[in-house]
Amino acid sequence: MQCKDTHGYTSPPASANANWTFLGLGIALCVLLPANAYAVTSPMGAVLCAVVAIIYGNLGRAAATLSVISLGAGAMLGKVSWGLALTVALGIGVVFGALGTVDWIVTNLTGVGGVC
Repeated sequence: MQCKDTHGYTSPPASANANWTFLGLGIALCVLLPANAYAVTSPMGAVLCAVVAIIYGNLGRAAATLSVISLGAGAMLGKVSWGLALTVALGIGVVFGALGTVDWIVTNLTGVGGVC
């Protein structure tokens, strides 16, 4: 049932308020009980951890090294802009720093160490 106040404002129906209440309770549970997210291991998680292992392994490091070398040489010869070379180098730094950042966040929020 909708009600009008003295200014003519119509309040939302009670079911809309209930939806917001349940959404808030769900978010509160996720924030207060994050360790429950680690209760189940999945095959997809294993595949994603294998991809992370490839990126952080010798293959990923070699690809990053070759891209920095080729872009640096291209920038010195004037074939590639310095902005592109610096952007790629920054992107490589973000990719290789992501695991440590995520591990730090997960450890500090949940007390559970190790992402993959």
